Amino acid sequence: MAAYEEQEYNRPFSFRIWAKMFPFFKPYKKYFCITMGLNIFLAGVDILVPLFQSYAIDHFIAEHMLEGLDLFTLLYVLMIVFQTVSVYWSVHAATTIEMNLGRDLKQAQFAHLQTLSFSYYNTTPVGYIHARVMSDTLRIATMVAWGLVDMFWALIYVVTVFAVMFFLNAGLALIIMLVVPGIALLTVYFQNKILHWNRQVRRINAQITSAYNEGITGVKTSKSMVIEKDNDEAFFS
Repeated sequence: MAAYEEQEYNRPFSFRIWAKMFPFFKPYKKYFCITMGLNIFLAGVDILVPLFQSYAIDHFIAEHMLEGLDLFTLLYVLMIVFQTVSVYWSVHAATTIEMNLGRDLKQAQFAHLQTLSFSYYNTTPVGYIHARVMSDTLRIATMVAWGLVDMFWALIYVVTVFAVMFFLNAGLALIIMLVVPGIALLTVYFQNKILHWNRQVRRINAQITSAYNEGITGVKTSKSMVIEKDNDEAFFS
């Protein structure tokens, strides 16, 4: 295993670091607007679907009547069609952000690596650099394209759901809201745990990639010095 030790990060969020990312987001603001706008619409559709189903049960099934079923069916089908189209274009916009943002981050990192001194490459394993450049940029692009959009959709959805619940039955809505603080605390607790172990896994992944690279580039030296067995024991120990 490589002896290189990277800096430990214990803060769950840093505005200073994310502020440096905003210039990379700016070229794709159109796609951000598209996917967030469509997610507002999709949140509304997700709320309307159970209301449509409730109306169908109360009026067509419970009362054994078919009057107005044609109009109801047409509206329901149109809503599902619009939902399908919106999901497609929302995914298309998010995928565009993910692919292009990941490319831009990799290009920026490659350009930055050209400006570093030789001493940096003498002390930093090539495998570690490769793992960070390829893996972390993809992770950031995926989180921005999908994570932020999902958070935005969830916020709109939850707020609207509670508004509809209070409109339909305020007492039942208050009872359900009593559970929310406990769920929020558990979410924060497990989120911090997941973040901690995710960082540990990515750090170990970088070390493993670094060790593989050193092993491959040093294979001639190992064979010439007949130390393959010692290298195996050092790697698997």
